[in-house]
Amino acid sequence: MKIEAHRTEKCFALSQQSVYMFKVPFGASKQAIAKAVEEEFKVKVDDVRVEVRKGKVQRKMVTKRKAAAVAKADVRLAFVKLHTGHAIQMFETEETKADKKAAKKEEA
Repeated sequence: MKIEAHRTEKCFALSQQSVYMFKVPFGASKQAIAKAVEEEFKVKVDDVRVEVRKGKVQRKMVTKRKAAAVAKADVRLAFVKLHTGHAIQMFETEETKADKKAAKKEEA
């Protein structure tokens, strides 16, 4: 199954709470999504929530006087909550990396 990371400001904010967003196929079950994330990123998944975001309808001018409605495709998103202590590296921001480095220095 193909899962694609969904990267927005909301995604980066949620990553601080160990929740990550992925674009997933419409036929995928929650169990299949959890298994795919665990295998691809080598992490333990606690919870999966799924939502369908409807595509926006936009008006596009066909001629000078005629407009046609064009609909963008719907997107299915999975919100994946990871087990405590697990993280996915691609979602980490510079701030979290700096925080981890400072924590390691304090421990030593």
